[in-house]
Amino acid sequence: MKFYSALTPFTFFSTLLLLAGCGVIKPPTEQITQSPEAIEESTNKRLGDDEILSRISALPGQTLEDSTCGLFLWLRRDDAPLIFFQRSNDPSATMILDGVSQSLPRISATELIGFNFFENQTFENNAFKLSVKTKAEAVRSIRQGIKIETGSISMTTNNGWSAALPVAGVVGCK
Repeated sequence: MKFYSALTPFTFFSTLLLLAGCGVIKPPTEQITQSPEAIEESTNKRLGDDEILSRISALPGQTLEDSTCGLFLWLRRDDAPLIFFQRSNDPSATMILDGVSQSLPRISATELIGFNFFENQTFENNAFKLSVKTKAEAVRSIRQGIKIETGSISMTTNNGWSAALPVAGVVGCK
């Protein structure tokens, strides 16, 4: 009888752990929702207060259509905001500059990584000129994803301010 009474709690807890592991019993989760204003405020938050970073905001998460790839570059700092995005089917780059999502046409490119991505690219619009230099990992194909371990975005404003921003990123495909 003592063996049976010791076995009953063991059996109960073993069954409980098994059910939890199989996903039958799920722990309660707290649902976090943000208002549209909070989402807009977080994506329009300026990245600094100097002449260059005060003009840049983090991009929201980007999605890829089927059979496309994208170049994602994050600012190399602790919070690592996404600041640069380029699609394989569009030679322009997207950044949020002066609080507005802007398309920056590519004006030059060298050292092909694959598809429409290059290790050295220059983009320009009427207010900004960007020189994007990256170093792509050479051990994978572009469809497997390529890590951009180091890079920089040199940015010059139309009134002469300039800065070099360290970046890291990835070329990813869907």
